[in-house]
Amino acid sequence: RTPSERDIEIGAGSSRSAADIMKVVRQRTPGLRHVYNKFLKKKPGFQGKVALKFTIAPEGEIISISIASSTTGYGEFDNEIKTAVSRWKFNKVKSGNTTITVPFTFSE
Repeated sequence: RTPSERDIEIGAGSSRSAADIMKVVRQRTPGLRHVYNKFLKKKPGFQGKVALKFTIAPEGEIISISIASSTTGYGEFDNEIKTAVSRWKFNKVKSGNTTITVPFTFSE
């Protein structure tokens, strides 16, 4: 399920708008589905939420990312989601890093 704007926490002093961030999140979240489907074959019926905290540099690349929380109980899956999201690119801004926390919910 794609997170909504109110699900996302944006750090104080951000130079990016929630709308800008959401545009990329909405475009890219469906791509995480294939990761979920792959792991579903290994562990049928598993589901949960993975919250990722990451920092976006002014150039648009993610410069740090961590798992803020997870309810999947499946570390291998969580790490693969983290790796996939770490490759996302955001629009450039003039200056300043943006740190956000985004929860991704996975269920059949």
